[in-house]
Amino acid sequence: MAALALATSLLTAIAARADYTLDFEDGTKGTYAAADRTLNGVSWNLAEMVIGTTTNDKKNGLKAGKFQHDTNANALVALTMNAPRTNGIGTVTLLYARYGTEVNTPTLALEWAPGLTTNWTQAGSAFSSSGVDQLTNFTATINQPGSVRIRIRSVSGTTAGTNDKHVNVDDITMTDYVVPNQPPALNAPADISGAESNALEFLVSAGDPDGTDDVTLWATGVPSGAIFAPTTATAVVSNVFVWTSASPTGTYAVTFYAADKDGTNSQVTTVNVEGFVGPAYELIISEYGEGSSYNKYIEILNATGEDVDLAPYSLRRNTSSTNTFQYSLALSGTLAHNRTYVVVNNRANPALLAKANLVTSSLAVGFAGNGAVALFKNEAPLDLLGFVGTNANWGDNVTLIRKPSVVAPVAVYDTNQWDELPQDSWTNVGFHTMDGLPPQTGFPPVLNPVAAKVATLGQTVQFDVTAADPVDGDVITLSATELPAGATFPTVTNAASVTGTFNWVGVSPSGVHTSRFTAVDADGTNTLAVTITVTPPIISNQSVVVHFNEIRFDDLGTDDAEFIELVAPAGTNLESCVLVHHNGTAGLTPIWTFTFPSTVVPDDGILDTNGAALGFIVIALTNSAVTNTDFLLSGAMQNGPDGLVLYDPASNVLDAVAWSPSGTNDLGDLLSADPGPFFITRDGDPNAPNYLHVLPVFAASDDSVQAPNNIRGDTGENWVKDLATPGAINLGQTSGALELEALPPSLPTGALLLVR
Repeated sequence: MAALALATSLLTAIAARADYTLDFEDGTKGTYAAADRTLNGVSWNLAEMVIGTTTNDKKNGLKAGKFQHDTNANALVALTMNAPRTNGIGTVTLLYARYGTEVNTPTLALEWAPGLTTNWTQAGSAFSSSGVDQLTNFTATINQPGSVRIRIRSVSGTTAGTNDKHVNVDDITMTDYVVPNQPPALNAPADISGAESNALEFLVSAGDPDGTDDVTLWATGVPSGAIFAPTTATAVVSNVFVWTSASPTGTYAVTFYAADKDGTNSQVTTVNVEGFVGPAYELIISEYGEGSSYNKYIEILNATGEDVDLAPYSLRRNTSSTNTFQYSLALSGTLAHNRTYVVVNNRANPALLAKANLVTSSLAVGFAGNGAVALFKNEAPLDLLGFVGTNANWGDNVTLIRKPSVVAPVAVYDTNQWDELPQDSWTNVGFHTMDGLPPQTGFPPVLNPVAAKVATLGQTVQFDVTAADPVDGDVITLSATELPAGATFPTVTNAASVTGTFNWVGVSPSGVHTSRFTAVDADGTNTLAVTITVTPPIISNQSVVVHFNEIRFDDLGTDDAEFIELVAPAGTNLESCVLVHHNGTAGLTPIWTFTFPSTVVPDDGILDTNGAALGFIVIALTNSAVTNTDFLLSGAMQNGPDGLVLYDPASNVLDAVAWSPSGTNDLGDLLSADPGPFFITRDGDPNAPNYLHVLPVFAASDDSVQAPNNIRGDTGENWVKDLATPGAINLGQTSGALELEALPPSLPTGALLLVR
């Protein structure tokens, strides 16, 4: 696996070559005035140049480019790429010849520039077309990576007023930049340290950037007793430096070499063999807990006298049905001397989770008291708990703590090395006592985790935050910062353990709020972040049944055909309902507001799924160019991020739509800027009246975006762009299949039509 990972890091994938050829066959240009043309999919500027098709034009096919240059012409006579190639340019080839039989025709040069700059550099020599009657090949190497473009420029003109001033070019071909062959890349640690008489191992790898060469890896200066054999492989090669018992103490310089046919690279690794200073020569498992429910954990102790890189280590679990360790959890990071590393099942009690260095769902920490649990180093078991491949329940419903006299790992489980406590005994989790190991100090307080909170606008959120110092019982001060406006958390102080209460009455505004809690004692500081998500209320019904059905918010030309179409049950009176055009970049300031006068929705011969008659209301903007217009406004609609919200007379949201600028998905501040008492939302059921239906991206067009049959419940993603039908059913809708709310019973004369 290490070699595979190295192959990924050392070998850069080289994109397939993507040659481009400009043959002029798909273009037309009959005048010499500078103009842009898209030729073979790329935009070019042709200055003092036409696309020639005459018999005097020298061409490979039906067309070729033709330059014109005399001293009276414009200063620039050139064919220039308007946009650079992102894959760089390797070589450029082209064909050229004089036009007809003209004499003293211009001299051309190939030039390149990085990106869109005008820092042009000539590639190869300039080439004259004078006397060249057959299409002749010109080749130049640019070999520049990244963003590059070219131009072909006339660098010498002809006598003013003469006819001899034309030259043809054709079949201009560019290749991608190609990384030149390189010697192998070598990957070895700059320095490595280990304790005297301990095993010292590390991986060295090398790879050919070209991905094809045989690579040989070897070393010089290998200390006596260490092994690093020469190794050869194609593309990627790796080997492990092994020193089974590093000795004597000192510093050793080992030089590693990697060579292929393109050269050799070398790297020096400093190997430090240090004196043994801790009571233990290796990490050990110091505590094990198989408690109630998912309260499962393993504690590892470093008493070696030096910080230990955990990368070579893993926790592994065997089940009673096999002799192999099926489940493995790789460890990472650095474990300091005289510190423990606690791995806890992610579904454990919060009080236990608070003591964890690593919280995991790995089945390696899903033990049930049978089989075996082991600490591995590289691929070998280092310290073992339990019995491999048996059903014996040696460790269920129990806490096991390594006795202080045990200072070395063992590969065979010995029950005499462990003290037993009842399940869920967590007093000692996070620190350990070992003979010859000084008492552990310097532990800052631990904050119990608090789950993220979710509340609806206006509710009350309250929770406790607890910090504890289980090691030396220092006095702890617990405080909070970044509290939302209106929230409280009084600072509290106590020895060993302290609890404070967060309280927020009437949570507002909607959005995600993060508060930070800090616990400080004599040994340091710990912090805890708790997020509180405040959501708008979801409205379950609405007072007036009316919906947006078709919108043209960005027409072509002068915005003379923008309109909004509403659909509602025939007979619905929209009097005092309010239509607001909200600006997604201007907070609470609307673009315009329209209040309906007494307006009865007509029967337009369209039915909903219940057979009820429906009708349309059309609000046109700017002028009366829209057919079937019921109301005309003097304003226009903005192109996004913006939206429309329809309110009933009591300012309750009836329906809401929004759109982004063309080519983006940005809604601006629409979700936070609605000033109504019921905020629009993207959470919950799209059938809710205050759900914000986001329309598909729509470029300027005289078409419109139109709702599907499911007018009420669609999120907006199924609205489609189609020919506008203001005042009529949408092209994608079917009478009898339109879904709105069910109609309510009859109401007294003059009352608004309401639904549940």
